[in-house]
Amino acid sequence: DSWQDRLAGYFVGKISLEELKTHAQNLGHRVESDYYGAIIALSQGKKEEAQKMLNAVIESNLLGFFEYKMAKTLLIELSAESK
Repeated sequence: DSWQDRLAGYFVGKISLEELKTHAQNLGHRVESDYYGAIIALSQGKKEEAQKMLNAVIESNLLGFFEYKMAKTLLIELSAESK
């Protein structure tokens, strides 16, 4: 029942994003849930939903997080696609 177990459970569809977020105990957990939620949303073609979650990752200002760097990259790519 660790955070990583729950995160993996969400990613493979065993729990919902809402359930995952109820277990987020700190900003880092919320950033991870938003980032991976965005990845799932993108895989389902939900670009606007994904962009909102990716923007939440950026707003966290956790510059050293992998998810921050990847969110920034994905937002740039999504912006380029819409032009």
